[in-house]
Amino acid sequence: MPIDFQDERFIDEDRSRDAFMVRRNVMVRPDVLDVERRTVFERSWFYVGHESEIPRPGDYRRTTVAGRPLMFVRGDDGEIRVLYN
Repeated sequence: MPIDFQDERFIDEDRSRDAFMVRRNVMVRPDVLDVERRTVFERSWFYVGHESEIPRPGDYRRTTVAGRPLMFVRGDDGEIRVLYN
């Protein structure tokens, strides 16, 4: 179910003091996280790891980025690949 951002106040703003505060509940709401995954992580590049973490052919690391289990591996040909696990 989509979030109705018009009805929700995610930020408390006091323009007279040039201050704003992001409401804490935004950081833990599953529906907000779902929107961020779809609008940010599905449309952009993100950091999985550095090539130095898998220096030799056959080396691999597992990680989770934006709720997705990933593996990045160095193949026998020396190329680095990222796989959705």
